[in-house]
Amino acid sequence: MNEMRKRKAFLGVALVCVLLLTVLAGCGTQASSAMPTSQASEPVAQSEPWRGNVFHDPDASVGEGTITVLTNVTEGNRLKELEKYAQEFDAKYPGTQTVEFESIDDYENQTKIRLSGSDYGDVLLIPNTVEVANLDEYFVPLGTYEELSKQYYCVDDRTYDDMVYGIPVSVQFTGIFYNKTVFEEAGITQIPRTIDEFMDVLKTIKEKTDAIPLYTAYAEQWTLNQWEANTLTMAGDVDYPYVLQVHDRQNFLKGSPNYNLYRIMYEAPAAGLIEDDPATATFDEAKRLMAKGKVATYVCSSWAISQFQEAAADAGVSEDVIGYMPFPTPTADMKQLVRLGRDYVNGVSVHSKHQDIALAWVKFFAETDYATRLSSSVSPLAGSELPAIAEDWYDLGVEFAACTPAQGEDQGLLDKIDKESEVGLLEADFKQRIIDAAIGNRDETYDDIMNELNHSWVAAMDTLGVQ
Repeated sequence: MNEMRKRKAFLGVALVCVLLLTVLAGCGTQASSAMPTSQASEPVAQSEPWRGNVFHDPDASVGEGTITVLTNVTEGNRLKELEKYAQEFDAKYPGTQTVEFESIDDYENQTKIRLSGSDYGDVLLIPNTVEVANLDEYFVPLGTYEELSKQYYCVDDRTYDDMVYGIPVSVQFTGIFYNKTVFEEAGITQIPRTIDEFMDVLKTIKEKTDAIPLYTAYAEQWTLNQWEANTLTMAGDVDYPYVLQVHDRQNFLKGSPNYNLYRIMYEAPAAGLIEDDPATATFDEAKRLMAKGKVATYVCSSWAISQFQEAAADAGVSEDVIGYMPFPTPTADMKQLVRLGRDYVNGVSVHSKHQDIALAWVKFFAETDYATRLSSSVSPLAGSELPAIAEDWYDLGVEFAACTPAQGEDQGLLDKIDKESEVGLLEADFKQRIIDAAIGNRDETYDDIMNELNHSWVAAMDTLGVQ
């Protein structure tokens, strides 16, 4: 596929991501990929406190003070890179503010706890467990979807009642990391297209090499949540995640996207195709062991590409040893849709005493090269392109797609059902339970688990009056 085709393929997805809710909101059907030109400030209406902020008026004033930015970046080198961006920010607004970073391990769980109070920094990555209907309880609105969707990709699922509450750190797509040398040693010459083919690859690797076929990084929990984005690939339908799933009374039963996705998480451990001691398996070990050829595959989003490549360099091998392939589909006749979505989004605390500085930082950070340089991902700025490592995906027939957002009364419904059912689509509990059952630590089958999840899901639908 030539460069023009590649660019058009991605821009087509970009327009879907940028325009979909714009069309639903009755706005124009053409969005510019360029940043809007500066306009004079408009009076700030009491009912529209976001008017006059730096997103609405790039020339808005920024006061003095120090802001705290909560981050899930814990590696020393990456923290130093963040500090360089802070220095650039200080240079843009000389003598007026300071940015301090607070690095948090187990970010999702720790910040979820802190949200119960008022001490959660000035800027933070909005935890995925915050329901969209509750965003305004914790975060400052940045502007309208109509305005910000023309400037940034994938702000839709942190939008409620047409107000945007966060800007993505980067735009991601999820796949499977693999060690090319291990694949060659096992005699694997083609990327597996279906789940059955992928399982055969794992079995071949176990038979012909000493590498761990599939690494789970079970111990860190959040690593298992990386799988969830692949429900679109399982469904082959952009309506599934937010439109169809909330009305599906067989959402976890055999043949459903969730069932097909997580059966890999069960069947691989049951066949002895994962690490010997999942309880001690971590993300850092996944990177280190894959670089050394001791791990063959690992499921994770594209934000980790540069980290796996750096691990290869640290191990004294070429970064080209690291491959990244699309997640397999249930059957070969399905479209291989890959979800284009956001990583964490930066939001501003309603408790911040320096909201002007915090808003300016969020806007500034979105316009840096962090996403492309340090995350090997797509910049959130409209008009950005895919990283080079994904170019082969087009030749494999992959179609990048944005999920259809919920409309009307269905906005926020997925979060409500998930919370009421206590299933936890973006929690690790049921995923660890699946692995525990597969390796014999729990006396239940995969179908037992999925049937129970489905029962809870349907009960929640009934409680909420969902048909």
